[in-house]
Amino acid sequence: MPRISLPSLETMTPEQRKVYDKIVTGKRGRIQGPLRAALHNPDLAERWSALGELLRYGTTLTPRQSELAILVTGRLCRSPFEWYAHRPEAEKAGVILGLENTISAEDNVRIMDRAQSKAVLVYYDIGNSTLKGFNVVREIDWLGKKRICQMHFKDNPNYLGEGKIDMEAVLRAVSRIGFDGFANLETDSPSKSIETDMKRNLSYVRRIITEIR
Repeated sequence: MPRISLPSLETMTPEQRKVYDKIVTGKRGRIQGPLRAALHNPDLAERWSALGELLRYGTTLTPRQSELAILVTGRLCRSPFEWYAHRPEAEKAGVILGLENTISAEDNVRIMDRAQSKAVLVYYDIGNSTLKGFNVVREIDWLGKKRICQMHFKDNPNYLGEGKIDMEAVLRAVSRIGFDGFANLETDSPSKSIETDMKRNLSYVRRIITEIR
């Protein structure tokens, strides 16, 4: 139950109804949450809506950037309403929220299921998962292509292919599920020459991928 009564169409004054109609026929297309409660003061609601429309639709940000900023701000402010209200628009705008953490693939999928959004996916980090004792090859196979938005390749402090992680098996799993998105090298620099070490790791990954194909 709302803490503040929300004016219904049947009980609105002419001034409230005028502002209501202006909002729902405008860019917003609907009125909900705090703005609906603000209808108790039509002048406030009208100005509030105008400011919100300007910040959301009248800046140089693209719709994708705008919706991402809204969701991040909502998260920082611990406002689940922002997720509820903007999830559909964020999905339409192409926003993807990648889950990168140290929990299991199964637990990540539980989060995805609760989010109820096709825009919430796993940002899979093979180094994090290995350090926590998870079988990364099995997890990649289990997650499949559709649940992974991006990947981190690392086996720090080692070069790829020279540490604890069986990188060839990992790359075979990535190929097996048909993943064709981005994979970032989040690797250490044993020689202290970042450019040299990045080239070495990248050459290794490219060679294994070529061999697999």
